[in-house]
Amino acid sequence: MRYKIIISLLLISFFSQAQEKIKDRSGFTYGGGVGIMMASGKNAMFYNGSDDKQNAVINVIGNPLEPYNSTESSSQSKFYKAINNDSVIGIQYPTKMSYNPAVTLHGYLAYILKNQNAIYGEITYSKCTVNGVFSIELASFDTTSFNNSAHKIIEGGLKGSENRVDIEVGYHLIISRTNKIMPFLDFFCNLNTVQVKSDQMKVGSFTASLMHTTVSNYYSNQSQGGTGYGFGSTFGIEAPLKNRMYYNIGLKGTLKTIHLLDNPTLTPHVDLFARVLF
Repeated sequence: MRYKIIISLLLISFFSQAQEKIKDRSGFTYGGGVGIMMASGKNAMFYNGSDDKQNAVINVIGNPLEPYNSTESSSQSKFYKAINNDSVIGIQYPTKMSYNPAVTLHGYLAYILKNQNAIYGEITYSKCTVNGVFSIELASFDTTSFNNSAHKIIEGGLKGSENRVDIEVGYHLIISRTNKIMPFLDFFCNLNTVQVKSDQMKVGSFTASLMHTTVSNYYSNQSQGGTGYGFGSTFGIEAPLKNRMYYNIGLKGTLKTIHLLDNPTLTPHVDLFARVLF
């Protein structure tokens, strides 16, 4: 019984000292960081150029079901010159597209509470790009085929880019409080804006923008994109560098709407980031 009392007192003393050594970081902290984002491919379908999209390929080259008129827009004339004035029978658009990994830049501000947890806000900028391929079936026959009865198929390229800004407000929860490596969880709400910067097609030597363009050369300065919302969580680790300087490394998952397609829905996004806090 005596030994149990002694061991208990030693344990209480040890943990009390450990708690006393934990630095009090309460107050404001700020910082910045970089990361890599994998955006949901569902929103990338905005750039597939199909007839139901705002930036449709047929707005530039004309409807293949209608006769080509050489007096039409210069973009249409240049396109047909690029395909040797052949006729277009049909166009096959991509049914699946994905964004390239995007670099993210972070700005961070938080108020650390007495228990070392924090209430924080973060703003993130990213530029997302996407590439795709569509195919065009021509009226002429492919002389390289076995029976010369197949129509010639040529491929075209699609390329788009957009700027995104994400604003998050959340709660930073330290799982284990030490003076060394501290695992944490973040829970946050998301407000985001997206602005389309470019949307292009390329067939052979012909390149054209799909934005604000129609066969009749109508041009509009109306911006493409809008505001969305969402929520998410982060798991990461936090550790000191020196004095009041700390670093974070985390993996973030977000469900958010991106205002590109009609009737946007919540789509998953994943971010890997590193931050330095002062």
